[in-house]
Amino acid sequence: MNTDDTHTLRGRIALVTGAGRGIGRAVAGALAGAGAHVVLAARSRGDIESVAADLTSARHEALAIACDVRDPAQVRELVDAAVGRFGGLDILVNNAGIFRIASVEETDDATWDAIVDTNLKGSFLVTRAALPHLVARRGHVINMVSLAGRSVFRGNGAYCASKWGLLGFTNVLREEMRSHGVRVTSLLPGAVDTPIWDAAGGTWDRSRMMQPETVARLVVEICTQPPEASTDEVVVAPTGGKL
Repeated sequence: MNTDDTHTLRGRIALVTGAGRGIGRAVAGALAGAGAHVVLAARSRGDIESVAADLTSARHEALAIACDVRDPAQVRELVDAAVGRFGGLDILVNNAGIFRIASVEETDDATWDAIVDTNLKGSFLVTRAALPHLVARRGHVINMVSLAGRSVFRGNGAYCASKWGLLGFTNVLREEMRSHGVRVTSLLPGAVDTPIWDAAGGTWDRSRMMQPETVARLVVEICTQPPEASTDEVVVAPTGGKL
């Protein structure tokens, strides 16, 4: 976890979903390292408490809150707790996601609902709850879309549907938020070596994948652009291309 404090986001409040592992954990560390106070959200309390402990030991401010982003009540409690602790929100990173490989024929209702509700509806629910606070501070929303939001991959019907939907949602949100001074960024990473691949099925050359810290550095760069500039979309892929 990168916690090299450069203070470029000193005093900002960042909420990161899916912060217990992989990209979310790296993003939380990078934002904290840049001086932000970080709210960590994930379904697994143990994971985010571990991240919070690491950040706190490095003298960063971190708050861990267990939350299933598919549940509107839990999402409201998450945002209320974040604002109650730190007084507002400046940055929202919608990173929580589920990935499973299955053909359309093999995808059952439960798998479809879990993927779409987490990746798409969850991002909507967290964004909607956080928007009043982000508007109040002219904040920033970063949605972790994935290259699957623009490309198609066999065995990824539900995942691609969720990410194409997330890209469309993000593009609409950006236009609605421009007049409020809230910046909205779509981040489309290619394959990143995270635990999400452990249960995905299939065989993958993970040595060709990017590291989570690569994406996390991009998040900090996006958040530290001058106020007159908006980074609307960023695509980052492994040097060798698609796996």
